[in-house]
Amino acid sequence: MVRRPYNGLFNRNMDEIQKKESTDRLLYTGLFVAILASFLDMIGVFLGLWEYRYEVFL
Repeated sequence: MVRRPYNGLFNRNMDEIQKKESTDRLLYTGLFVAILASFLDMIGVFLGLWEYRYEVFL
């Protein structure tokens, strides 16, 4: 049997990296973090804590 060198994550199955049962939880968490970050950014812009040098809202 010829053993290939370890090539990082590309030689692994997705089952070895994460469980299929936790995929939806991971996606919902990512969506929640994205919405929370956008909301906090919007609050910071409205309160004048930081500004963007270009037009953000049309």
